Amino acid sequence: MRSNNTTVGFWVTLALTSFTMLSSATQAAEPSDTLPHQVVSFKDLNLNSAEGVTVLYERIRSAAKGVCGGVDVRDLRAVHAAKDCMEKAESRAILAVNSPMLTKLSLAKTGRTEKQLIAQAR
Repeated sequence: MRSNNTTVGFWVTLALTSFTMLSSATQAAEPSDTLPHQVVSFKDLNLNSAEGVTVLYERIRSAAKGVCGGVDVRDLRAVHAAKDCMEKAESRAILAVNSPMLTKLSLAKTGRTEKQLIAQAR
């Protein structure tokens, strides 16, 4: 199981990194060699428990905010891009984990349907 969590953690990182590209493209910034990313570790969590899934959900949200957020609230275009980036990063990470309990929690918290979650991840 530890290997599976490590692999999924890698995919969660990729999901968050890919959405950094979206937010970076909409903001004027100096070119950089690396895109910011956040590794979401959950090898210490039991994803068969409500508590473990809740902790992972909050870690994913926090990582998405850290990667996509931090924009000037006076720049509405940047705020919109950051919100879109966070939603997409969260959706991809949640789908990458492939935990029915995590998906159910996300749908309940966001009010989205599973089809909307999948569409948001694209």
